[in-house]
Amino acid sequence: MEEKVFAEFLKVAATLSQSDYIEKLDDCSFAQKKQAAAARAGASLGTKVTQTATPEELRRATEADLDTSALAQGLVSETSRLGWFLYFLKEAKLRGDKTEQQRQSLLRVIQKYLQKKQPGPGLEFKAPVGSVDPLVLRADMTELLKIGFSAMCGFGEGHGASDCSDAALLQFRRSGQVYQEVDYRWRADSRDFEAVKSSQGFHTKADSEGYAKANGMRDPYHPFSDPAIRKYLWFRRGQTDNCLYTVVSIGKSSDWKSYLPFPKVERTLAAELFSASSRAPLSSKYSEKYAMCKVGGISRSIKLPVTETWLYMFLLTGLVVETNRIQAELLGGKDSFPEEGVQEIPMADIFGAIKFYRFHHGPDDEDGFTAVPASGGVLQFRNPFFQESKYSKKGFDKLLAAFSEAPGSGPVSLRWTASGYAAIPSKFRFRGDEIEVTGLSLQQ
Repeated sequence: MEEKVFAEFLKVAATLSQSDYIEKLDDCSFAQKKQAAAARAGASLGTKVTQTATPEELRRATEADLDTSALAQGLVSETSRLGWFLYFLKEAKLRGDKTEQQRQSLLRVIQKYLQKKQPGPGLEFKAPVGSVDPLVLRADMTELLKIGFSAMCGFGEGHGASDCSDAALLQFRRSGQVYQEVDYRWRADSRDFEAVKSSQGFHTKADSEGYAKANGMRDPYHPFSDPAIRKYLWFRRGQTDNCLYTVVSIGKSSDWKSYLPFPKVERTLAAELFSASSRAPLSSKYSEKYAMCKVGGISRSIKLPVTETWLYMFLLTGLVVETNRIQAELLGGKDSFPEEGVQEIPMADIFGAIKFYRFHHGPDDEDGFTAVPASGGVLQFRNPFFQESKYSKKGFDKLLAAFSEAPGSGPVSLRWTASGYAAIPSKFRFRGDEIEVTGLSLQQ
């Protein structure tokens, strides 16, 4: 069924005017460009282009047809068989430094699964992906995985294992037991402490059994159903970023404010909620909460749109993928971002967690918010499973001081930026009034 939906999506040009349709053809495949040229010369748009495309032209045509936003628009589920196939195909296509062997392997998979439409422009699947033998599909998607990704050592391999293509890009971090200088980080998550505890910390999606089973990663067609594949930390070469499913991405900054903007809002707040004329209820895909606000110098309790995030402070130990170094050294500095990656953050390395309420200044991430820590002392949020005995007294005192700063901060106003965050004015307009959040309200 999803193949049919995807095919219909690729026919969207047929709904356009003739001139717009010709322009769209010009942006598409080799065969479609020929149709556009013929149409400009006076031929009917239904004229069949019979010239056979070469393998290289077929590859380019495939890349053009599959560079659509079908996945982003929700026409295809990201974690269906077709969705996974398109994910690995996209990553293989995006890698710009493919070897000739890799290019030929990619073309082989493309020719195996897709064919030119007869009649009409574009490409179509020869058969539904769901009808392909699971082990055959897994072998082909694994081939795409190895084209579009670099395999780096997982914990089961040991540092510098010979079968890791980028083993040298991993760094082994030691705990405070060896060094008094303790390497700590923060991580934002929508899950509360009890949920993280029940999961025994943070793990990759491929290693989280519940998530993996629910999203096809334990089905026999999927590359990550093979422990020999998912034991690696994978890096997306074309995207210049960590794999979304086999790496837990973490920021390099030890500034807890850098993590408050996550998870991002991504336009789930309605713009009308902040306008003076709005009578719409506040509750939608987010929650609402009363905050103490200053309005014209007077303190008032006002119900505002709010999202919640938990900040977890943890120790960075074990094997770490130095993502930003891969970007800087192997990829010429393109899209370098202060990020690293690990395979897991066990409960024993989580120092503690702090809940924040984010009162939004507007509907977008760029509008920012005022974050207020939930009430409660520092000790209330300390993780009882943290192995304090592993660290020197100086190292532990450093952790405690860093952790205590966040819940004792009071309200902070900031917004997300590509490099982390930026401070913003604490005052903003809400339904015609200029307000400033000063804390939480006791009103329910």
